[in-house]
Amino acid sequence: MNNCRLFSFFVFKDAVKRDTNVYNVLAASAVILLCIQPLWLFNVGFQLSYLAVFSIVFLQPYIKNWMAISDWFLAQVWTLLAVSIAAQIITFPLCLYYFHQYPNLFFISNLIIIPLIFVVLSLAAFLPLIASFKVLAPLASLNAKLIDIYLDFINSVIFSIQNLPFAYFDNLYITASQMGLIYGLVFSVILWLIFKLPRYLWPAVFFSFMLIASQIFMTLQRQQKSAWVSFDIKGHANLGYKNGTDLVLFVDSALYTNRKLIDFHCKPWFMATCGGKMSIESIDSLAVSPINKLKINGDSLYILPRSRTKIWNKLPPKSTIFCLRPVYDNPSIKNLNIIAPTFKSTIQPKNWHSLNKNGFWISPSNGH
Repeated sequence: MNNCRLFSFFVFKDAVKRDTNVYNVLAASAVILLCIQPLWLFNVGFQLSYLAVFSIVFLQPYIKNWMAISDWFLAQVWTLLAVSIAAQIITFPLCLYYFHQYPNLFFISNLIIIPLIFVVLSLAAFLPLIASFKVLAPLASLNAKLIDIYLDFINSVIFSIQNLPFAYFDNLYITASQMGLIYGLVFSVILWLIFKLPRYLWPAVFFSFMLIASQIFMTLQRQQKSAWVSFDIKGHANLGYKNGTDLVLFVDSALYTNRKLIDFHCKPWFMATCGGKMSIESIDSLAVSPINKLKINGDSLYILPRSRTKIWNKLPPKSTIFCLRPVYDNPSIKNLNIIAPTFKSTIQPKNWHSLNKNGFWISPSNGH
C-alpha cells in the first residue's frame, strides 16, 4: 500500500505533464501522506518504501554506468541488478535494525521476482475492467486464477532461495545509534565514490571508529550487568535472570512447549543485550507452594502463585517479588519491588511493573 500511495504521485506528475524534479515529488508525497497520518513516519513499510525509492533514483544511474554493455539482454539484466544494488545499499541498515537479517542472495531473487511482479501487476490492472462486464466473467475468473498461480510461484521461489546455503545472515542485532552510524558510513563512502574527493573519507573513518567503539562498549556492558527480566507474552507467565551475557528464562508449561513464541518475544532483546547462552526452564515447579524463593548467583527473588495478605506480611522489606496473579490493596507492598500481570491496588509499591502496560520489565538485581 505504501508503494501504491508513493507511485500514485509519480503517475499524477506524468499525467499533468509537468517537468518536476523527482526529489521534489518524493518529498511532497511524504509530507502530504504524513499530514494525513503522522504515525506513518514510524511505520516500517513507509520508511523502507521511501528509502528504497530515494536510493534507486539517486544511486541507480551511477551504478548502471559502472559497466557499458552492448548486448541488449545482458544490458537489461545489469539494469535490474543496478536497481537491486541501489535499493539494498540504503535500506540494509534499517533492515538490520528491524529484522536482524541480511539477504546475501538478494540480487538473484530480484532478477527472478521483479519480472514476475510486472506480470502480476499487468494482470491485476486489467482485472477490474474485465470484471465490470458480466459477459467477460469467465475471462475475469481466469485472470484471477492466473494471478493466484503467479503469486504462489513467486512465494515458492522466495522460499526456495531462502533455503539455499548462506542465503542470509541472521541474528544481526544493532541499536538505533549503531544504525545511525552505519548510515553515516554509507553516505560518506557514497559521496567519496561519486565525487572522488579524499575529504569524504575522513567522516567514513570517524563513523567506522565510532561503530567499533560502540560495539566494544556494548560487549563490556553485557558482561557486567545482572538483572531480573520479564516479557509481555499475553497469557503466559515468565521470568528471567540475566547474568552478564547469559539468561536463564523460567516460563509456564504452555509457553515451555512453544519455542517459536519464546524466540519471537525474547530473542531480539536477548541477542541485543546478552548474546551468550539462553536456557529455558519451567516456572511451574517453582510455584507449587505459597512462597518460593529463587536464588541465582546470590540474588534472591520471591515467586508468589497468588496475592494474599498473610503471604505479603511474611516477605522481608525491599524484596523483589514476582506474582503470577493480580496484586490487590495491602499495606505490606509499600516497601517491595513487585512485578505482576496487573495491579488492582490503590497502594503503590516502591517499584512496580505491570506486564500489560509497559511491554517488558527489567530491574537491576540486588547486590549488583
